[in-house]
Amino acid sequence: MDLDNVSSMTKLDSQNMRGSITELPLQIEQIWQEVQEMTVDMKLFEDIDNIVFVAMGGSGLGAHIAQTIFGNALPCSYQVVNDYSLPQYVDEDTLVFLQSYSGNTEEVINALGQAIKKTKQVIVISAGGKLEELAKKHNLIHVKINPIHNPSNQPRMGIGYSVFSCLAMLNKLNLIHVDSSEIRKIIDLLQLNNSVCGIEAPLPSNPAKLFAEKIKGRMPILVAGEFLVGTAHTICNQINENAKSMAIYYPLPEMNHHLLEALREPDEFSQRSLFVCFNSQLYSEKISARLALTKESILGQGYIVEMIEPKGETKLQQTAHLLHFGAYAGYYLAMLYEIDPSPIIQVESFKKKL
Repeated sequence: MDLDNVSSMTKLDSQNMRGSITELPLQIEQIWQEVQEMTVDMKLFEDIDNIVFVAMGGSGLGAHIAQTIFGNALPCSYQVVNDYSLPQYVDEDTLVFLQSYSGNTEEVINALGQAIKKTKQVIVISAGGKLEELAKKHNLIHVKINPIHNPSNQPRMGIGYSVFSCLAMLNKLNLIHVDSSEIRKIIDLLQLNNSVCGIEAPLPSNPAKLFAEKIKGRMPILVAGEFLVGTAHTICNQINENAKSMAIYYPLPEMNHHLLEALREPDEFSQRSLFVCFNSQLYSEKISARLALTKESILGQGYIVEMIEPKGETKLQQTAHLLHFGAYAGYYLAMLYEIDPSPIIQVESFKKKL
């Protein structure tokens, strides 16, 4: 596939995933404004000791990103649950988010049944489905996603909705502080990125197309620290589902305690993989030092290392920029493999069998 052949890529992209990527800034703008306009009884949320966020797959990506950006700044503990059951400690002072793009994810529906019995502090996020019905039945707060800017209708590509619905609600409850001017800067940054990484931008000057060509035929091993770990998780997920290709991610500093010893065998693995290190000038001094030494060790063992540094002045801006870049790169990788990125045949078949 020629990544400058717009006609061929458009033909292969049967569900217009490219449109979902291009409209990421519009997703963010839409959901932020809609949550700002919601009426919430703040008395219900006066005593919050814990936050539990239940979601699966693409619908859960926002929860992971919120955790890695703001987890340490929250006045209470925050746990992401990718399973059927809530932690035993959930009680009336626990805020429970439950998110499913379709509203019909069985693990999330099961957890909602438990949450209703344990706490009144429940927030449901979905585009409809059974979750919306249950939210109305039990008079729960429901953030309804109207996915007008996700033409592919793939949950993983509604990342603007999933990430910023969560952040907007945390902001509304005064658990984090994100100014509207920050959202405006993010939207402008991503609109600019559309012109740099978009399909019309030619290969020689398009960093997302160039990156896709570098990882074609190899398994990318993503490395990130601190606030970018959730983004690495998201990019890994999108490469798996969109390019139908292997990718894994490792967080710093944990990977330094085991992975560096795993690069010797099998010998041919170094020829079929490469490391992608996400760097940032906003990392702490210790993580910056670790990343530099990690790169040195990996190179010394015969592996290729790509360094990527997102644009933006704040952690949230850099997160959004890297998400956008990663979405484009995964899309172009699918094009190089001549794969329609939207259908997830194996996942849907598995769900039907289950």
